[in-house]
Amino acid sequence: MALISTLLTQANAESTISDLIRKMTKPEADEQVYMYAGIAVCLAVLYIIYSQVTSKKPEFDGQLTMADVVKDKSTEKIELSEIDKLLQAIDNLPEISKELNGTLSKEAFLLVRNLISKHVQIEFKGKKDELMTQRLAHFKESDWQNYVKMIGMAAQAHNNLLI
Repeated sequence: MALISTLLTQANAESTISDLIRKMTKPEADEQVYMYAGIAVCLAVLYIIYSQVTSKKPEFDGQLTMADVVKDKSTEKIELSEIDKLLQAIDNLPEISKELNGTLSKEAFLLVRNLISKHVQIEFKGKKDELMTQRLAHFKESDWQNYVKMIGMAAQAHNNLLI
């Protein structure tokens, strides 16, 4: 308001309104042009940053499953390997609860232990059958030292899968 009143007092009585507007909008030096251009660039950059920050992005919960990666819509059944079945069972577990000290709750521990035990039994089945046929052969021959050795080997193989 003060600028307009100053311009009006400086203008002679014969000047028109259009002359006053030209004086107000006419840059008096090249520095003003650069200043206005800089302001426009800054506003554009601020708008871009604001739009990126406020844009809705799909949330990622940190868990990636095979269903997220492979989008197979065919009707044929795919036979999963044992490790894939284990991972699928882990994905399907209910939420694992922890105690205040950070350890698993009893229910969560039993769920995880049962899942691991089931997987170990499946993985151990082939080795168990192989060791059992050898053990039975030693039993039929009454070779008790090798028979006991086969029992120990079976226990060792089973424990190695648990570790």
